[in-house]
Amino acid sequence: MNYINCIQHSIFSSETDYHCYDLDLPEALGEDSKLRRIAMAIIPFVALYRPVGTALSLGMGSCRVIGHLKLALDHEGKKEWKSLSKEVAQTTLAIVSLTSSILNIKMGQLLTCSIDTAQGTYSIIYYTLKGKYDRATEETLQTLASGLYVAFTLTGSLEIILLSVLFQTALQLYQMKEEISKEHYIEAAAKLGMAAMRLNQANNYRGLIQKRNALFALQKYQSLISQAMKGKSARHLLHHNLIDLNGKIDENKVSLSNQEKEYDFGSHFHGYGKGLVKGANLAFRKVVIDGKELTECEFKVNHVFREKLQETINQLQKFKASEIRDILQLTGSHAKSLVIEKYKEDFKGKDSFKEIYQIAASGLGQISIGASRDNSPNTFDQVVILVDVGKTLFDLHELLSLMNLDTALISSSKDDLDRLKMGHLFRIFFPREATSFERSENFFSLSTQELLDKMIEKSPQMKEVYNRYFDQIEEAEILPGRIRYKIKGLTDEIQKLGGRTLTAALTGAYSMQDLYQRVASMLSMGMLSQEIRDKYKVGERGLGGSYDAGGADSVFTQMLTSKDEIPGGFDISNLYYQSIVRVLISLDALETGTYQHFDDDLGVRLTDENKSPMSYFFNGTYPNRPSISEFTTMIQQKRPDNDNWNSHEIMLKERIDPSYFEGFLVNDEKTRNELLNRLRTCNLIQKDSLSRETIQGRLVEDFIRVSPLNFRASVY
Repeated sequence: MNYINCIQHSIFSSETDYHCYDLDLPEALGEDSKLRRIAMAIIPFVALYRPVGTALSLGMGSCRVIGHLKLALDHEGKKEWKSLSKEVAQTTLAIVSLTSSILNIKMGQLLTCSIDTAQGTYSIIYYTLKGKYDRATEETLQTLASGLYVAFTLTGSLEIILLSVLFQTALQLYQMKEEISKEHYIEAAAKLGMAAMRLNQANNYRGLIQKRNALFALQKYQSLISQAMKGKSARHLLHHNLIDLNGKIDENKVSLSNQEKEYDFGSHFHGYGKGLVKGANLAFRKVVIDGKELTECEFKVNHVFREKLQETINQLQKFKASEIRDILQLTGSHAKSLVIEKYKEDFKGKDSFKEIYQIAASGLGQISIGASRDNSPNTFDQVVILVDVGKTLFDLHELLSLMNLDTALISSSKDDLDRLKMGHLFRIFFPREATSFERSENFFSLSTQELLDKMIEKSPQMKEVYNRYFDQIEEAEILPGRIRYKIKGLTDEIQKLGGRTLTAALTGAYSMQDLYQRVASMLSMGMLSQEIRDKYKVGERGLGGSYDAGGADSVFTQMLTSKDEIPGGFDISNLYYQSIVRVLISLDALETGTYQHFDDDLGVRLTDENKSPMSYFFNGTYPNRPSISEFTTMIQQKRPDNDNWNSHEIMLKERIDPSYFEGFLVNDEKTRNELLNRLRTCNLIQKDSLSRETIQGRLVEDFIRVSPLNFRASVY
């Protein structure tokens, strides 16, 4: 089936259909049969109306099968075995053609014309050898018309379809002469009328060729032509892992529940996009918009490729709508038009907005791309594609090709993934050097060995880091199928520097029951970034990263060090954010990669290229951020007379899985008991072999502990 879809996607169709109807009607009727003569005069004109022409193709194909089958039976009765074998072969070919037309009319027409071309070639030789030169001439014109139509269907060449139509015109005129010689004047008039129509079609194709040559001659159109033609080349997708796109989406669907509602987190696939896609992660899901079910594909592009994408957008915006339509038509694209609009969209419930490019490709789908690095850095590199659920991977590929994003579907090689891992290491241990380097062309164009050499040149300690950690890098799932690389052994280093645990206050609950439900939700779904909560419509309140500052895709935590340890727990009284319930998170979560600031900087991730007011307020904060090792050392060395450290922040990507939770601290026994009752109601407490209550395999008394928090106030 994949091969059939590929062929159907790749072959071309024209406004001029071609079919040899005289080969469909039974010869048993006789050439002078009034029924046959009337049919041959009328059918070609009726077939010009494409919906009727499709039905006629199926009907006439059935006539061809019946006609050859009847002749085969006649020859069998007369014991004419040679003629019988010929008719059996003809019947078989006719059945194959009819079956193909029923399954797929375009492929059926292609197969029928191919068979007619082969049979016509045989007939030319036969009539020539028999000295029937008139019939040989007619067969030659008909065979050339059929053969050229097949060639056009496979290549899309306008010159070939023009020749096919001209030969069809010549055939009609030749047949008109034959009809006049037989005094069949009505048929002759029909042939003349059809010749005139074919000649008009030929003139239209001539005009298209002239227009194409004029357009193709201009350099500014070459990129769009290349993109459109690239979209038609889809053979490399035949054995793609996502060839059954809708099936894969359903099979890998991630559903998470917070006991009150189940949420569709889509389907995630890692290892695609080469250097184009951030993290090599693609996300798909089924969505309903305005009552229509659509397939959504979402990913983010790396900085260098976002710049190239902007060049593509800028180039397309220079074209007239009519020029784009002509190029799409001339290249055989399934898109009928391409319209780019830019608009602003408010973040729901937020005091900020995002600017979006929306590219609508009629016939294929639409692509949304962030339009502003300044106002919405979190969405600037985000690409969201929407196509009808019935569309295939080939259609998605063609849509992406129009924007030079088709690389997103290409499987990443080992070198591509090694580059990703090396960048991950460099960013974690040497963030100041990495920020500008990973946004340069060299980062993606150098070989992996050259890339490592360049990193070592910028930071000589990178050699030791690479030798110690590169082979220890493992895959860790943010969500099932969505991968983040994890540096095994980093936790040990942070512990040696004094780090003990990560922590976060639970904020945003307007009642104690809301707060307890927040804990239950976290134990089921994990801690989610603001961007993830918004994307999947998880309506949990609470502090989240700023879209303006670029931290919306991160979960915010703080660190407790050995200096915060007290008997039975930690002294967290000096931390800026306080709450009645607080989560403790294993340092192992750090191994998936973080960025961090010494102050409450809203998780800012802006660089000098951002020109928003936010970037001036946090000028240089992100490019000059410390590594996690430097950060831990500084936090461990905090002094009572310096409280800048108490508002520090450590950002983890998108989601913290519940498996990283070490437990919860609560303010008093009453809160602990009420929380446990809620967790029991949610079936989040189990019993071990000794009938002791546990949460995630740990005893309840160890997992939820009472600790005097010196509570000041909840932050909403």
